[in-house]
Amino acid sequence: GTLPKYFGESKKRPMKKRVTEANKGYSAAVYDALDDNYVSEWDGKVDPAFIADNVELFIYNDRKHYDEIFNTRRKATSVAYEGLLAVFQSIANDYDLNVRVTSEMAKQWLKRHGIDYIEMLKPVVAFIEQEREERTRGA
Repeated sequence: GTLPKYFGESKKRPMKKRVTEANKGYSAAVYDALDDNYVSEWDGKVDPAFIADNVELFIYNDRKHYDEIFNTRRKATSVAYEGLLAVFQSIANDYDLNVRVTSEMAKQWLKRHGIDYIEMLKPVVAFIEQEREERTRGA
């Protein structure tokens, strides 16, 4: 009735742990950069509407992301979320952090500040849908 010794002992596990450990340093640096940008000096809180505005502006002003608005095969929500990651990435780049801001990092940072990213991105999604609608009407 006992399982063979190797059962459930993945050889990958220790490796994965090491990678996560390495990522922790990066995550911490990314979190610090985001805190630096978004945590208010007045009340120590993060304003989700301000981040959403940043994302909207970024998508609107970045050629590649703006074109994605009209790629109707892409859900508005995923275009908005990609914009969020791009904004966070640009902050990491400003801090010379040689790191890719992962979706996991972004979600963890937002969670840490009690922000529901789906709620936060609703105005961005609305903006994208509005742009799409206007283009269809204008065409």
